[in-house]
Amino acid sequence: MNPRFIRRLLPLLAVAGVAAGTLAPSALADSYGPTSVINVNSGKQLDLRGASTSPGAIAIQYHGTGWGGLVVGDNQRWNVPYHDSTSGSPITNYHSGLCLTTDGVAGHAIDQEYCNGGSHQTWVAHSQWVWSELGYETYFQNPASGLVIDVNQASKSDSAPVVAWYYNGGLNQLWEY
Repeated sequence: MNPRFIRRLLPLLAVAGVAAGTLAPSALADSYGPTSVINVNSGKQLDLRGASTSPGAIAIQYHGTGWGGLVVGDNQRWNVPYHDSTSGSPITNYHSGLCLTTDGVAGHAIDQEYCNGGSHQTWVAHSQWVWSELGYETYFQNPASGLVIDVNQASKSDSAPVVAWYYNGGLNQLWEY
């Protein structure tokens, strides 16, 4: 069975109460989650190096750490902005409770920091429904810098750093959740 289909099916089962875990609006008013965030180019999860709970830990991509690479650990679960949010909101890691943060410099790693409501922790989800995938493909843009969340050099490798970069429509800038 197609792994992308299975990844799409698991959240539906969870919502129906058939599978473990739930996907629901988070405590953050403009966010959804906790949910996995999957890079369209690599099929890998948005993650934190070493499953760290410390400020300054950099965001990476990594394969799912559970059943067949499809089930994710808490370090691979996120509260994310709703699709096509206009005001934006932070992206918070379920495991650490910290927010993805950019320093606003293209090519620099995105890391997690204590949530402070600052402009470098705000992300707007620009989404497009893709019928062939039965889901959204989204890029996350920081309104303060104009930069988006990007897997460095379109890498498909585990532990590839996630950086801030100029939007170019590349698959390495698109995420599913």
